[in-house]
Amino acid sequence: MTWTTEYMNIDSSSYAVLSESLNETERDQMPRSLCLVVNLSAFQFHDESKDVMSAQVSSVVNNVIHAVLFPALFFIGFPSNMVNMVVFFRHGLKQRINLCLFCLSAMDLIFVTLAFLMFVEKMGDEDFTTSYRDSGRITKTFVNNHVLGLYTGAIFASNFISSVIAGERCLCVVWPLRSSAVLKTKTIGMVILVGSLFLFGGRFLAEMKYHIVCVVDVATGSASNLVTMSEFYRNNQNLINALDGTVYGLGLPVAFCIFVIITTAITAVNLRKSSEFQAESSSSSATTLSARNVAVTRMLIYLSLQYIVCCLPNVFFRLSLVVFPELSPTGNWANLYFFLIAVIGMCGVVNSSLNVVVYYFFGSKYRETVKEMVCRCRKSK
Repeated sequence: MTWTTEYMNIDSSSYAVLSESLNETERDQMPRSLCLVVNLSAFQFHDESKDVMSAQVSSVVNNVIHAVLFPALFFIGFPSNMVNMVVFFRHGLKQRINLCLFCLSAMDLIFVTLAFLMFVEKMGDEDFTTSYRDSGRITKTFVNNHVLGLYTGAIFASNFISSVIAGERCLCVVWPLRSSAVLKTKTIGMVILVGSLFLFGGRFLAEMKYHIVCVVDVATGSASNLVTMSEFYRNNQNLINALDGTVYGLGLPVAFCIFVIITTAITAVNLRKSSEFQAESSSSSATTLSARNVAVTRMLIYLSLQYIVCCLPNVFFRLSLVVFPELSPTGNWANLYFFLIAVIGMCGVVNSSLNVVVYYFFGSKYRETVKEMVCRCRKSK
């Protein structure tokens, strides 16, 4: 028997057909890590002739992104987010913006680390034409079956914190006096904590939809890591579909992106008006922003712009899933689907890895702190 490692994605209807081909004992074993004997060749999930992208192009792009770009971004994102956390901690977490940026760096650190672990085994592949969806790995299987909720939850928590930062800065510019009285550091901290816990909890619940099991195909004599629908999903199908598809699949990504776009635009317009007013007025006014706040606000605007650029592809993709039903893991545009998933995943990792560029080039205090830390390290040697 030839043992290979392959990866397929089966939707609920296909899973039901597959389950009917098993006896009761085999069906009970499906959620477990035992190899089940089935005839996968009897099921056709994708018509290659109708796909708008060839499998080879999709495969090469997926492998390059997951085996080359993801690891490269990890070796940027992991240390940079560690440095970010140290810097903002030293600046003082009693200031609400430092607390927000510290929490954002923590979430980004979790995300880039798990993204790296999910695809690190790709780097050792000899066959670089193997499709992403056709390569189940030990690490990826473990993450999918145990901590996938943490991986996807970190994405949404990071997006949520980015929205909180954009909203906080908008209120600071529009109502500088009122925002100081209303937006206490403890309040912002509780908002981030409660919001993140809800997002993580929802993702852990939604990810219980999937489970990877070992299956032996009697037609080819090969073993596969097969993504199946869990027993929990079949018992709670309507709830999980609404949560995974409507709330997390479309609602939250679109809502976060639109919110950041609107608040960033309002912040930029009001910041410009405030700067013009300060330039024309010879007297200092309590209602205007200090030079320090102006500098911080500009840095955060650039941070929001980076987020917007990285999240827009995901928004367009989510809307396309509604318009084009063939764009799905088992639809006739499956190759295009997995190509877009890889590109969108890379955008997320880019956003979580390159915040340090914005902080360093547009944050004078951040830059001074980093230089001070580097000098201390050199002196200690």
